[in-house]
Amino acid sequence: MARILKYETKKGELWMFIIENGIDAQTGNRRELFGEDSKSKRKQRMQLKS
Repeated sequence: MARILKYETKKGELWMFIIENGIDAQTGNRRELFGEDSKSKRKQRMQLKS
């Protein structure tokens, strides 16, 4: 499952995506992959599709 999040910095609003990559067998914690920051939500959606 993927999430697209908006957050604020000193330079303005940015978007990033997080992909949940299952559970680590040794620790029991979730694995997450983080996507690059972008200024538009549309660009993040396009990166998720590729």
